[in-house]
Amino acid sequence: MGCKVNGIVVDLPYRHSPQLHAYRSGVHGFLQTDFGLTVTFDWYSYARVILPSTYARSVCGLCGNADGDPADDFALPSGQLATEENAFANSWKVADVPGCDAECSGDCRVCTEAEKRIYRGDKHCGLLVKQTGPFANCHGVIDPAPYFEDCLFDVCLYKGHQEVVCKSISRYVTDCQSQRVSISPWRTAAFC
Repeated sequence: MGCKVNGIVVDLPYRHSPQLHAYRSGVHGFLQTDFGLTVTFDWYSYARVILPSTYARSVCGLCGNADGDPADDFALPSGQLATEENAFANSWKVADVPGCDAECSGDCRVCTEAEKRIYRGDKHCGLLVKQTGPFANCHGVIDPAPYFEDCLFDVCLYKGHQEVVCKSISRYVTDCQSQRVSISPWRTAAFC
């Protein structure tokens, strides 16, 4: 896999010393800058941006303004607060990517609560919130509820596809491990 640097696709690892280092480790890609910005992503749907606290209240965009108040993070480029998530995300889009649509058009599939219910068990997303499960050590550090809801949404749309389940759970595992939480074994020959 590669990444684009100034519009040119380069192979990883890539280093533009000392300003930028881009590399792959396991299933994730990483970008690190000389000013402390780190971006982690899974090449699929997950991205995490870590910015030094010295930039608090000095940034804006999809990651908010880093002032510690999530209520004001949905600001549009104009400074006004967005009332709808898609409008917020689309307002920060910088370029069109061929074959990638900003949002669904026409009849967009949305799962009902009844359809999601079958993915709440241990063989799917329920493993994330199981109180005696492999992620129990992390529950007090990172709330699994939003990861569980995201998992239900994605897995339902993909009709229980195992790879989607595994990627959803992996996002929680990655965040827990980044907080130095020990996770019990959760992958088996039959699961992920």
